[in-house]
Amino acid sequence: MDIINTTKINITNTINGQNGDFCVIAKCRAGFMTCSEVHESDRKLLKKDPVFVLTMHKPRSLQTVEFRPEEGNHWLSVFARTGKKIHFIDESILK
Repeated sequence: MDIINTTKINITNTINGQNGDFCVIAKCRAGFMTCSEVHESDRKLLKKDPVFVLTMHKPRSLQTVEFRPEEGNHWLSVFARTGKKIHFIDESILK
């Protein structure tokens, strides 16, 4: 599937079909940033559809999504936004 990028958002290819953990940074109702990892029960849904990470939180509260491959030690950002502007998103999430 080809992706047509009409908005000129930077696209990464970090996930690329790999298994791993996700960490989500989002704003809570009080306005504070919170960090949460995806639970084991949700991993089955992520393997089928990585966009599930974006739908876990209320709209406009999600700030950053990070991915750590199974054999990796470092978290890699796969989605980042500030305000209404999306800085980059992973190709697997877009597909």
